[in-house]
Amino acid sequence: MTLPTDLPVPAFPDRAAREEWLDAGHATAPGPYVRLAEQGSASPR
Repeated sequence: MTLPTDLPVPAFPDRAAREEWLDAGHATAPGPYVRLAEQGSASPR
């Protein structure tokens, strides 16, 4: 899979890290691409 280059593709170890990222940049960031992991998976694909 080729990752996009026009928006960030951040990886968050947990919900708190994602919330911190959103709180810090939501007003200026155009948005992220979201990668989702299947339940029980160690990481998104």
